[in-house]
Amino acid sequence: MQELGQAGRLVVGLDRSAQALRFCRLRQQRRLCRSDAVALPFKDGKFDLVTALDVCEHLNDDAAGLREIARVTRPGGWVILTVPAFAFLWSDHDRVLWHKRRYTLSQLTARVTGAGLSVARISYFNLPIFPAACVFRFAKRIWKRRGPPTSDFLAVPPLLNSLLTRLLALETSALKRLNLPLGLSLVCVARKADHLVWLPMNAQPTAAIFARSRIPAEASPSG
Repeated sequence: MQELGQAGRLVVGLDRSAQALRFCRLRQQRRLCRSDAVALPFKDGKFDLVTALDVCEHLNDDAAGLREIARVTRPGGWVILTVPAFAFLWSDHDRVLWHKRRYTLSQLTARVTGAGLSVARISYFNLPIFPAACVFRFAKRIWKRRGPPTSDFLAVPPLLNSLLTRLLALETSALKRLNLPLGLSLVCVARKADHLVWLPMNAQPTAAIFARSRIPAEASPSG
């Protein structure tokens, strides 16, 4: 929100959680709205850009949520989505974050096109941490401990954190040129149009909404 606002764009943030909105206000965000992602309080075609970052996996009816996103996006406008990938990675981490599902590329494509949007770009990402996540989650299944589910967020040594940061930066550069075949997450860029259009590098949205669903206070972005 800050980056788009600094670019002179009218930005609206939306969340179902009052606590999340209070956090945004502490960061000097004022144009905020409390609402459900499947019943957005905006007129048709309101926004040039809608982002739903780690939202769809929290919705009981993700198809309804995507239809609402398409409804409030103007014709020719853009939608950016991120979601967790691959059902075989389902774990206590997902339960703690109140996820309903994880997606494959084909599943997310079908959901997006079913909402009346055209997929301009879709790729897996978070590939550098994908192998470790697979090993860690499969190991947790084998050596499952008693007690409530726990997330996979761990504090890592500074050196390892620096290495992962560099690897993810390289991945970001690679994603400008190619799609990745695997990853812990999916990113999709779609357009409200009747045909496939590739996103221009200098695209400048005139308004945006950041939609998030209700999640528990301790939850963080999915992975």
